[in-house]
Order: sequence, then structure tokens, then C-alpha cells
Amino acid sequence: MPMEMVIVATRNVVLSQHQHELVESLVASGQFQNASEVLREGLRLLERQHAEDAARISALRDAADRGW
Repeated sequence: MPMEMVIVATRNVVLSQHQHELVESLVASGQFQNASEVLREGLRLLERQHAEDAARISALRDAADRGW
């Protein structure tokens, strides 16, 4: 069975003091193992929010096209 190659990109990010403290707090609370997990979860939420917004806009456009 062939092994799937996973490419992991490393990025450096600049956070405000507030964002840094939030990440540190979430890791210290035990909710996340490290800062990378916090940032990945934030990106997943942002991706989901964008998809939901796009679906809402599409539904509104469809309703407008039907004359609602």
C-alpha cells in the first residue's frame, strides 16, 4: 500500500500582544497542545465562516432572482 506524503508548511506570524496572550492562555488551559493547534483551529473557523457567508449570499441572490 503506497504511503501518502504529507507536506507541512512552516510559517512565521506576527501577533499583537493580545493575540499572543490569548494563544498562550489557550495552551496553558490545556485546550490545545501548542500554538500551532490554536492557529489551525482559528483558520478552520475562518474557513467555515467564509463558506457559510458565501452560502448565505448565494441564497439571498437566488431569492432576489425569484423576486422575493
